[in-house]
This record gives sequence, structure tokens and C-alpha cells, in this order.
Amino acid sequence: MPHSWLVGVNTQRPVLVQQPDVQVRESHVGTPEHEVALTPMRKPNVEAAKARRVEAFMGETKRSAPAGRAETDIVPSRNRPTWASPLREGVRPRGSVGYAAPSRMLVLRPLSLGEIVDRSATFWRSHWRALFQLFLGFQLAQYVLFKAVEVTLAARFPAALDPTKALELMQQDPAVWGPSLVPVAALFVAVSLVNLLVGQMSGVALTGFVFPRLVGEGAPTVGAALRLALGKLGPGLGLFALTLGWTALVGVAFLLPGGATLAGGLLLTSRGNTAAGAVVALVGLGLTAGGLLVLVLWFLLRFVLTSQVLAIEPGGALAAFLRTGALSSGRVGPGFGGLVKGRLTLLLSLIFAILLVLGFLTSLPELVVKGVYGALGPGSTQSAPELLVVPAQLLQVVVGAVLAPLYVVFQVVFYVDMRVRREGLDLELSGRGAPA
Repeated sequence: MPHSWLVGVNTQRPVLVQQPDVQVRESHVGTPEHEVALTPMRKPNVEAAKARRVEAFMGETKRSAPAGRAETDIVPSRNRPTWASPLREGVRPRGSVGYAAPSRMLVLRPLSLGEIVDRSATFWRSHWRALFQLFLGFQLAQYVLFKAVEVTLAARFPAALDPTKALELMQQDPAVWGPSLVPVAALFVAVSLVNLLVGQMSGVALTGFVFPRLVGEGAPTVGAALRLALGKLGPGLGLFALTLGWTALVGVAFLLPGGATLAGGLLLTSRGNTAAGAVVALVGLGLTAGGLLVLVLWFLLRFVLTSQVLAIEPGGALAAFLRTGALSSGRVGPGFGGLVKGRLTLLLSLIFAILLVLGFLTSLPELVVKGVYGALGPGSTQSAPELLVVPAQLLQVVVGAVLAPLYVVFQVVFYVDMRVRREGLDLELSGRGAPA
């Protein structure tokens, strides 16, 4: 079958892709989407064609490549992935759940911030059914956990769900309500930790489904992705323990100034200096709240790629822990956007804003049910019937299982972009025979 060569040139480097066509096409420099037809060739000399294309564009596309990276990547047409999402071409996938119809190959290259969001959203739209199937079980498990906590608190410690009762209880002797608070607090912490672990393993399963499709190394089924997550449970537990331990140590550093200031204010108040103690205590509360916010942001940026490293790369818990820190730090370009944490901050802010708005919309049925029965707001004496609340909450869980995988897809796209920029993942895949 006669072949010609398509030269895809971007601002980073030219990429040659073999196409089953009888014409030679040459893309305009800096605009991969536009192509200008050249002279047809019926029996082209492949090697000579590649050499001519490289020579023509190397003079126009000057770029200092990192050590060990070539400026030209030859991507053969063999093993072309059939999943590839046709970005900017308006073609929607067809076929069975989780698989798209054959289309143009997605060439790996360093991406801008907008392209990361665009590719994440495009992949999510193309595979949302399979992603929903993967994520729904994890969402239901998390819902059951928190529902169990809610029922337990309502039966054993109602003040935890009612701020008015909590204020009344705090005015009493702590010896009365203190013993009942300890087991409830322990239950809440335990369930929160299990929820975090479930979230980590759901990220592993979704990554096992998404990553091979992004890099053209296969199209695993939903069952294969779940088996991957199950096989990674042991290292995942170790990584989870390391994550919690390191977060606790860093949290002490972030919260210590506010906690010490707050303790000083309470000490002044106990010694009769009420006015000064109140001011110092308020300052301490502000510092504590600020430290907690910084701790949450640090946690999100430091461990944003935990599930991806655990699912994709070999090694144990410690290796994955160190690897996540290396991938989410450093610089890949000038300015704030060149900082990896700066890029992550901008991208996470956008993704979270989108998911927050969508999450509010999905919670409207529950809010409407509670509003009809006057069960909204702190201190409300009314309660909505569970026969109506539970279905509304389950609807929110189902819709959330459709939307939430967008965040994991973004994580995988960002992970691939970091490895392409820093380690030449596209060249590694091309050398193994996989399309890059």
C-alpha cells in the first residue's frame, strides 16, 4: 500500500507521522491543524522523504532540546491507537462503552495550560460512560460510610449535627459530655481516613483506564482497571500511611504559631485579663485558620499525582512517595506559569471551580426536599423524611460519579505532560514501538 508522510510541526519540535495516503502533506510552522498539499508521490522513498522533511523544517524550527532528546520524532503508523480522541475535529466516539472509533493519532508534546484542560475535557466526554462505571462503586462506598456516620451521630451525639445544641452543651461541665465525644470523634476520624483511602484507590483504577489510552498503549477494560487497583492495594496502604505521617509533621509546622497564640490568649483570659486575652485569642484563631488553609493547599499540590504514580510506575510505597514530590515540584518554564506548583494552582483552581458549580447543581434536589420540610439551616427543629432525602442524595451520588472523573483525567493528562517535558516520555514510547 503506497504511503506518504505527514509532518506535524508545533512550537516545540517537528513530528513525522506516517499516513496511508498517496500525497505528501506539510503542515504550516506553528499550526499543526492546517496542512498545505505538496506534489503527489505514488511510490515514495520513505527514508528519503523523511530526510527531506527534516532538513526542510530544521532550518525553520530552531529549538534547544534537553540532553538526550532529539528535535525530530518519527512516529510510525503501526499500532496506531484506535482510542485516540480527535481533538478539535468534532468527531464523537462510537462503539462499545469505553472505546472510541479509530481516528487521527494524538501526538504527545508539551502542552499549554489551556490545552491540558481541553484534552482532559475532550477525553472525559469521549469516555464518560466507562468512567462512570468505574467511579460509581467508589462513590457509593463513600456515601454509605458518611451516611453511617450521620446516623450514628444522630443517635449517640446529636449536638455534632446541631450547632444550637452544641453551644448549649459547651456551657455545661465538660465532664458530662466529654466521655461521649471521644468515641464519636474517633469514628469520624476513622471514616474520614477510609474515605481518603477509597478516593486514592479510585484514582488508581481510573488512571489504569485513562493512561494507556492517552499514550496509545492499549485500551484496558473496566474490569482490568479494577483489578489493577486491587493489585495496588498493598503499596497503596503504605503510601497512604506515608502521606498521613508527612502531612501530620508539616501540619504541626503550619498550625503551631496559631495554636500557641490561641493558647496564650486563653491563658490571659483565665488570669483575669479578659480584654487582652480575647484579642490574642482572636489573632490565634486567625493564624490557625490561615495555617489550616495553607496546609490544605500544600496537601493538594504535594500529593496531586499520588494515584497516577502508584498506578503507572513500578516500585514500592516509599518510591511512589518520593516520586510524587519530584513530579509536583521544580520549574518547566519562565514566570509563575513555569513553576510546576504555579501551573497546578491555576489548573486546580479552574477544575475545582467547575466541579464546585456542578456539585451545587447536583445538590439542589436534596436542598429542595429539606427546604419544603423546613429542615434547612442550623438549629432547625424540623427534619425531612429519609424516604425522600435518601433518593435525592443517591441522585447526587450518581451525577457526581459522572462528573468527578474529570478531575482524575486532568491529573493523568498533567502527569503525562510533566513526563513528556522532563523525561521524554514520547520518545521512550516511540523507542518501544508504541505510537507517541
